[in-house]
Amino acid sequence: MKKSYNLSICDILIHYALNGMDSSIKERLLPFVKEDKAYDMEINVDKVKKIEFPKESVPISVSNFNYVLGKEKNYIWADYCKTALISSSTDWCKATICATRNMHFHIEESYLLNLLQGILSKNNGFILHGSVIEYKNQGIIFTASSGVGKSTQAQLWKEYEKAEIINGDKAFIRDFKENIMVYGSPWSGSSNIIKNKKVPLKGIVILKQGKENKIRKLEGLEKFSLFNTHVYYPYWDKNLVNLVMETLNVVLKKLPIYLLTCKIDKEAVEVVKNTLF
Repeated sequence: MKKSYNLSICDILIHYALNGMDSSIKERLLPFVKEDKAYDMEINVDKVKKIEFPKESVPISVSNFNYVLGKEKNYIWADYCKTALISSSTDWCKATICATRNMHFHIEESYLLNLLQGILSKNNGFILHGSVIEYKNQGIIFTASSGVGKSTQAQLWKEYEKAEIINGDKAFIRDFKENIMVYGSPWSGSSNIIKNKKVPLKGIVILKQGKENKIRKLEGLEKFSLFNTHVYYPYWDKNLVNLVMETLNVVLKKLPIYLLTCKIDKEAVEVVKNTLF
């Protein structure tokens, strides 16, 4: 039995079809269903008896994933999964996931994210590790290393300013001539905040824990180096990395980025609000 979903994720239209398989992340995908027959990307999941992993090339290994970039096809699979393999066109617009059984939640989520990252990079976009809020119809991203307090600052804005949290873990960013847009997505980490929403991006705030609340605008090399740490790069493909760098340079020129040294209190919210608005 075939099940299919037409999805719109960060304004990229995806046809996702499962042939004889079930999706373990369908509840995360449903908010992104769009009744549109046209699509930019096609992903098929086919059930097979045996996985044939590519043997002719040495894979590039990045964060427990293996990548083989060929002249006609690309292949992706996880170190810890021998039951599913991605084969993709070199432009990332058409892909097949071969699997011997229904994919585990984490596998399906990771495989789809890899594929989307490929086509997003080619469409003036990239992914940033951060929590996204909407306030006064504009977006703010809080970014930092895990455990510093991205989700906590987002919750403070929800509590004190009635801001809406769009995503608690990954910010999908695309550059358009008129605006830089930030999107909600099905990938939300442990926050489970999944909203199909987009807003123009007002600014990005890099967090640092401290004993007082203070904020300053970043410039030059410091701006790039502190921000760059939190970007998810498609390191397996140098061409995609170059595209992300091009988009990143445009975003850094257009968008203010701040360093917020903060506590967990209302004053931290006030400091950012008075600076951005």
